[in-house]
Amino acid sequence: MQRGANRTGLRLLELAGLRSAGRILEVGAGGGLLSGFLQSRGLDLVAIEPAAHGFEATSQLAALISEATRVSAKILPLSARDVAPERHGFFDLIFSVNVIEHFQPMNENLDALTRVTGRGGVQVHTCPNYHVPYEPHYGIPLLPFAPQRTPFLGSRRSESLWWSLNFITSTDLEAYARRSGLAISFQQGSLGEALERLCAEPAFAARHPKILLRAARVMKAAGPTRVLKQLPPSCVTPMTVLLRRS
Repeated sequence: MQRGANRTGLRLLELAGLRSAGRILEVGAGGGLLSGFLQSRGLDLVAIEPAAHGFEATSQLAALISEATRVSAKILPLSARDVAPERHGFFDLIFSVNVIEHFQPMNENLDALTRVTGRGGVQVHTCPNYHVPYEPHYGIPLLPFAPQRTPFLGSRRSESLWWSLNFITSTDLEAYARRSGLAISFQQGSLGEALERLCAEPAFAARHPKILLRAARVMKAAGPTRVLKQLPPSCVTPMTVLLRRS
């Protein structure tokens, strides 16, 4: 999981055009594998990770990664809403990988990130789009239009990870951008890339139902992933959003 997130994080840096320059904030650093790598390469990167409910093993993971790589990431134990310009300054790039769907409350955390986005800066986030009734953390279908009411079998409904989800949609992000005066755009092709990743990464495929892997293999063989890459962001999950401050 950490390796896939790292690959996605590097892609987001390339997408924002700030791979080797600018001041960067990584939101939700997890075990710190990507953070440590980037910091060791001299990038001006601040990483935050609150290790919130549903992610209690993050500190143990960070220790294992540090021991294995001999690179210790510098990570602040903060939530997004704890970041403030008077204490942490401004950033040219803020990015996250599968984090903002856990923002509680969502707007309060996004507001804090917007306040520390420098003039001309950009936020790049990839996350599920819950307009599509599918929950990738659990690999289950959701009730359309009311995902939070999806019944669970057994006791899974009580898990803290489930209750951390805010079921964010592309519409929520568009509304937030309008209220905050941010320019918004979505990267096309996220669904096609996710299906290709299912075929290429066994660890990623293992977190999803086998029927999705079969469907992805069929579509890749037949070629329609090229068509899927052209679908509008409101119709696909995951989504990658860019929020720019003029």
